[in-house]
Amino acid sequence: MTNHVHLVFRSAGEQKPELLTGDFTVYQQGSVEQAQMRKVKGQKIMKRMLEKLITMYIMNIQNKCSVWIGLATVIPVEGNNDIGNAKGAAVNVLHWAKNENDFREKVALQLSEYGYCLEELEDVELFDFSNSEKYNDDIDEKAEIVKKMKSLQWGTFYTFDQ
Repeated sequence: MTNHVHLVFRSAGEQKPELLTGDFTVYQQGSVEQAQMRKVKGQKIMKRMLEKLITMYIMNIQNKCSVWIGLATVIPVEGNNDIGNAKGAAVNVLHWAKNENDFREKVALQLSEYGYCLEELEDVELFDFSNSEKYNDDIDEKAEIVKKMKSLQWGTFYTFDQ
């Protein structure tokens, strides 16, 4: 059935399991209205518990670093002639980061150290090692370098003049 959840737990120390399940008990003696009220209360409690578990899981994932990838639009700062007379370029960038915000900050900082201003960073995602053929420019090799060296890597610069 898709309308219920099985929750398995054990009590810590001397705590009685009955006290933990009391709020989840729906079928107690009483009127149908009281049973329905207890059911709604139990559903709200269950929803809050599941939201908290999901939040904890996401926070745990976010605290672990991984390889992230995004498409950067960069403009060279004055004095940077790496891309000739082009006004800017689009380039795949990869970096080791905890989450998307961490990735964005690290990329912007490191690109500025190389003489580029980050105009835009789009299509940001965790690098998919299991499906690396979806990336071009031998990006999978660069992702392996990021994994080992924990530093910025980039693909081919596709320049533009407008």
